[in-house]
Amino acid sequence: MAFFRCDHDSAHRPIFNWLHWGVAFVVQFISGFNISFGFHLNKVNMPVNDALFVMYMYTGTFVSMYIVFEITKCVMKRNAARLSNETDEFAANISLTDEEEAGTPNFTCFKIIFGVHIVAMLSYGTTLIVYLLDG
Repeated sequence: MAFFRCDHDSAHRPIFNWLHWGVAFVVQFISGFNISFGFHLNKVNMPVNDALFVMYMYTGTFVSMYIVFEITKCVMKRNAARLSNETDEFAANISLTDEEEAGTPNFTCFKIIFGVHIVAMLSYGTTLIVYLLDG
């Protein structure tokens, strides 16, 4: 993907962003299923039903967190656009972002959501490692 990356001001940047997001999402989603299929190998010696439950929870959390990220981003952009369209000078000067991040949503909310996402993914990974070592 790095070979096809264009400048931030390029007209093709939205296409790159969607392709980058799509490839990353598909690779991460398929990797979860790949791990799930590995549980069925005889050498793994792990409780398959418990491990599959953890992987299904991982996949569900992964997809739901992506949906939450996208909804949050849309809501934040809509609120920023609404504030910039206000005719009141006071409301027009209120910004949800720093000047360096003009046009992007407030990342405090994203940091919180991303922190929850990291904790959830680490807990699923730790659970699978415990199953693997205990099996």
